[in-house]
Amino acid sequence: MYPALTPIDEVQNGPLDAPWHTLIEADNYHALQLLEYLYAGQVDCIYIDPPYNTGAKDWKYNNDYVDGNDSWRHSKWLAFMERRLKLAKKLLKPDTGVLIVTIDEKEYLHLGMLIQQLFPECKKQMVTIVIQAAGSNRKGELGRVDEYAFFVFMESAVPHQSTDDLLNEAPSTKINKVRWESLLRSGTQSRREDTPALFYPVYVSNESGAIVGCGDAKPNKALREKWLVPEGATAVWPLKINGNEGRWRCSPSTLRELAENGFARAGKLEAGGKGTIWYLGVSARRKIETGEFIITGTDAQGAKVLAVSSSIDKTLPIKTVWNRSRHHSGWYGTNLVGAILPERTFPFPKSLYAVQDTLRAVVGNRTDALIV
Repeated sequence: MYPALTPIDEVQNGPLDAPWHTLIEADNYHALQLLEYLYAGQVDCIYIDPPYNTGAKDWKYNNDYVDGNDSWRHSKWLAFMERRLKLAKKLLKPDTGVLIVTIDEKEYLHLGMLIQQLFPECKKQMVTIVIQAAGSNRKGELGRVDEYAFFVFMESAVPHQSTDDLLNEAPSTKINKVRWESLLRSGTQSRREDTPALFYPVYVSNESGAIVGCGDAKPNKALREKWLVPEGATAVWPLKINGNEGRWRCSPSTLRELAENGFARAGKLEAGGKGTIWYLGVSARRKIETGEFIITGTDAQGAKVLAVSSSIDKTLPIKTVWNRSRHHSGWYGTNLVGAILPERTFPFPKSLYAVQDTLRAVVGNRTDALIV
């Protein structure tokens, strides 16, 4: 048997040069076979929503793929899935393609092992999607509120960031301030003896208050008096609140470079060599390069004065638990599809917005992405 496409109808709602969607009516295995001839190694994302093998009799997609009393039901279901996943792998771009497979608790363990077997070289993550916060009550069981989506990332594929992490409600997506970090290390491994190479004095001008240099590290037991402080400057040491010796977060050479570029400045100085040294970390400096932070001038110390670009929203890594009301399978699946296609019955469709968010996590806003 050789699969082939027969045009049935078309609907044009936009210009001829706009991207076209193709709806293929077929068993998904035969459709994948056909697409292998046309798009092998060219697909950006494949989304598979297989039968969950729950035994439900009223699902139009034959959800009771294998009889619940069949002792080989899991093996037969896995064989069914294996054929489709092997074809999907051939279609995906070998470097940046992403496979998404949704499932519930009935087969997710078996599916996970199958994916590991077929895609051993790929990064894999499982996302939990809350589809009904009220829960589906089952006698003698916990109330089920979720289902799952396996994401399989080919060689260099990475998920897109978003202004919505899909977990926390109404996250702030506006960058509202520039954060200068303390150069003094806190927490674990913050004592002088932990990293002696990061214990050294920072020299601050008595006249301008600017950083004018720093000393090099000395052996762990060296007394502070062994460092020669330049005339007209004060030495600031990495001292903890209790006066114990700590350590800085970067080497002397790195600090000199930061100060020279205006990315380090001195704060309030106190007696006994205490004081605060501020610097712009890697993340903040990267935001300058991307335009999220704008350099508006320099202060009296020669440090950069930064402002937040009003045109840039902060993007966040999408979480592995999604909790959005728009993912409710009844409200935005059954009811919404029923409103769009009132003459058709479709008892358990996924929330259209859940599918949309799943795809956007992979392709972002790309308009040229090829999705199956």
